[in-house]
Amino acid sequence: MTKFGLFKLGAIALALAVGLSVCTNEIPGSHPNTEALLKTITIAGTEVETLPEPITSAVWDEPDEYLTDLRDDQIVKVILSSSAEIKPALIEFTVSKNAEVMLANGTNRIKPKDFYKPPTIPLSLNPVLYVRITSQDKSQNRKTINYYRFETEKPDPVTTISSLTIGTETFINFNNSNSSTVGWHNISPATVKLNSNNRTGVQVTAVSENPTAIIQCAKGKEGDTHNPVFEDIDETKTFNFADGDTRYKDNLYIKVTTEDGKDSRWYKFLIEINWD
Repeated sequence: MTKFGLFKLGAIALALAVGLSVCTNEIPGSHPNTEALLKTITIAGTEVETLPEPITSAVWDEPDEYLTDLRDDQIVKVILSSSAEIKPALIEFTVSKNAEVMLANGTNRIKPKDFYKPPTIPLSLNPVLYVRITSQDKSQNRKTINYYRFETEKPDPVTTISSLTIGTETFINFNNSNSSTVGWHNISPATVKLNSNNRTGVQVTAVSENPTAIIQCAKGKEGDTHNPVFEDIDETKTFNFADGDTRYKDNLYIKVTTEDGKDSRWYKFLIEINWD
């Protein structure tokens, strides 16, 4: 064999060796990522601790417009803060490398038709939020697509109290008859009767259904037109109630306000003294 032939064979062998080296020593991150997973998500300021299992594109693409066969682990309920901005709501997330994220909202289990780019999307009071994750790769002309479903709920902005203890009497049933979201005026009070020898040093304890609510209370006279002075009630508040006649009975006011200070509810109680 000639020197030229030997050189040609050597060149071919070298090319094969280089090719094998490239195939067996891939550069990390040089190939598209086939993963399409949601890693973390924060909805309108609320971080979701437990993520739902993904809904595959095979399930999503079924002809039925309803998602009727979802498992319990594919649905996660998220309680948003009462002060959360939901129009529009900021959606923050982390996903698989280079995956595309799109957002949609809907009702019940009807599949939404339109998806929008993050980071914000308008949410209604109790919306269903869908997150669509599309992988970077494109194998066989089809990328990997997963969907995630979140049922969001926002607490009633008008805060209430779940229990109120005045002296030895505890109230747990409240309604609009002795409260108002407008102010302390024109509320028909609920009557609280105290024994004459236990009218001083009366402790008042109020518990809100919303643990972040601000609870305040004030004492006033029946028929008094002056604004009551509300003071914070941390755990208990102590009052001395008057033992006058009907005209001069004391009123107890309770004010419950959401943490953001935007919404309040007032309660009114008329204190009567039982004489032995």
